[in-house]
Amino acid sequence: MTRTHTAPTAADLLYLATQPTDGHTPDTPERHELLHGKGYFVVRGILSEDDRQAIRERLRMVCRNIDYYRQHIDLIKEVPDEALRNHPDPLLRFTWVNEIGFRDEVLWERCAAHPKLLEVARKVVGETIYPMNGGGFFLKPPRSQSTVPWHQDASPFRIPPEDGQPRNPLVFDYWLGIDAATSENGCLQLVPGSQKLGRLEHHDKGGVFPELEHPTQYGFSESDIVSIPLEAGDLLVWHQDMMHYSDPNRSDHQRIGKASVYMSGPQEQEVRQRLAKREPNMGINRRRPALCLNGKIQPLRPDAIIHPPESGG
Repeated sequence: MTRTHTAPTAADLLYLATQPTDGHTPDTPERHELLHGKGYFVVRGILSEDDRQAIRERLRMVCRNIDYYRQHIDLIKEVPDEALRNHPDPLLRFTWVNEIGFRDEVLWERCAAHPKLLEVARKVVGETIYPMNGGGFFLKPPRSQSTVPWHQDASPFRIPPEDGQPRNPLVFDYWLGIDAATSENGCLQLVPGSQKLGRLEHHDKGGVFPELEHPTQYGFSESDIVSIPLEAGDLLVWHQDMMHYSDPNRSDHQRIGKASVYMSGPQEQEVRQRLAKREPNMGINRRRPALCLNGKIQPLRPDAIIHPPESGG
């Protein structure tokens, strides 16, 4: 089942028209690695143990009050295993809670707008940063058969390659580990070099979002696929046109991570223009809360906040 999106409201468009953007982003080793190197890199120790514990407890509160949050968030995915849907630990009842990282003050400060995360993001997209998509938390339960199929991350930029070179603008595409990611529990798998194909056609196969075929259908071999294990708190950043996938969790422990795509001020300006024309915006975060403006980390915009229910504690 694919997602549907409503057009932006007049209030949305008024807000977009008043927000500043930044200018040119200079080259950095991180940008160079994404554009001309392997197409991905890892940064260790972005989140502390205290950060991870605070994130986990906040997510537990959200999952405990999921009916309340369903009123505000349009993509919450339950575990396929019916035996887990009433588990005493609410974190084990869901596989995906979208958008909440950009709607909750604790998750904003401890994760989405974490200073160490934005320090890395600024090296890729510059001093002004906005979220491109919903920024979901993936709560892969133990022994789950759930996978994330092969795909490239959703983007409003559909510019055809020229002379075999992709021309889509560079964004900050990442996975941040609340838990460790291993080959056993379904760490991300990438196909280095696949980003050189540019944006590929995706197909609706009945899942939450359109999918790619297996990399072997695009000229790659099984040996071209690389697994990226990470310790808890580590960050993986990859080129947004790189094919990626995640296996089921075959371990006895849950694996939680946050995946999102951030973009610069100039790309934000283009998204605003497209939203103003009411073009389709699959995967686009329509609320546009700025994470960083001219190098300054921003508090979560008040009208974007979902205040926890009193019963949430």
